[in-house]
Amino acid sequence: MEKGKLRRVPLWTKKLVLEEIKRLRFEGKSLKYREGAMYLHQAATKCFGSFENALKKLGLNYQMLGMKRRVPFSWTAEKVIKEIKKRHRKKQPLYVSHFFETKEASGLVDAGRIYFGSWKKAIEASGLNYKKIRKYGSVKEWAEELTNEEVEELKERIEKIYTSKKEK
Repeated sequence: MEKGKLRRVPLWTKKLVLEEIKRLRFEGKSLKYREGAMYLHQAATKCFGSFENALKKLGLNYQMLGMKRRVPFSWTAEKVIKEIKKRHRKKQPLYVSHFFETKEASGLVDAGRIYFGSWKKAIEASGLNYKKIRKYGSVKEWAEELTNEEVEELKERIEKIYTSKKEK
C-alpha cells in the first residue's frame, strides 16, 4: 500500500465474511488470527458470534483446519461460572464492554466464550438473565419501547443532522 493512502475497510456482512473465508481458502492462505486474518476473525465474531460459528456455517471444522482454541491459562467452565456469580453478588458489571474498557479480567470473557460458545451463554449458564446484565439492549428492543412522540422527535433530530451535513 502506498504511503499516505488509506485502505478501504469493508462494512462486513455475513455474506462478505463467508465469501472472504472461501476466497482465502481457495487461494491457500491462512485463516489463522496470528497469521494475518485478524480482520476476518473480528468481522466473523461480530456477524456470527465467533469465527468458529462462521466456519460451521460453511460446513468447515475449526480443529480440522488446524486451528486451536486458546483457553486462557487456568480457566475451567466451573471457574467461569463461579467468577461470574461472584462478580454478580458483588454488583460488579458483567457486560462485555466493561471488561474491554477496563482491561479487567478479560481472560474471563475469553474463557466464557470458549467454554460456552458466547458470553451470553456463559452468563445464562451461571443462572443469570443476560438481558438484565448487558449494558445496552438490542436496537430492536430499544425501538419497540419508544413512544410515538419520541419517534417523531428522533426523526426531526436526524433530519436536522442530515440537512446540516448536506449544507456543508
